[in-house]
Amino acid sequence: MISQTTTFGSYVLDWINIKHNVVEDSTYYMYLDVINSLLINFKNYDLANKQLHNLSPKVFQLYLNALAEKYSRASITKIWQLISQCVQYGESQNEIMAKMSFVCKDDIYFLIDVLKE
Repeated sequence: MISQTTTFGSYVLDWINIKHNVVEDSTYYMYLDVINSLLINFKNYDLANKQLHNLSPKVFQLYLNALAEKYSRASITKIWQLISQCVQYGESQNEIMAKMSFVCKDDIYFLIDVLKE
């Protein structure tokens, strides 16, 4: 059971470790590579510091906007894929508010292209 004060950033890192126990090492290291190379400053974003019960579509959108200012479409896609899978897992465990994964399933390519214009 997670605590009320668990932040999304710590939840993502815990999820990576849980995922390592159920996937091949190559997949785990791909996730870890995304964390190490692309989410190195994840804790500096509001999304990472939000408690799970305070997640909202707006926080995800602000994070996506910030990524669009710094990273390529391919990098954002990797980050978003990881975030989306983590949110889906959290919903399935009733640890993240239901329907939050809907936010992560938006057409990410369209959103990125609009932000990059």
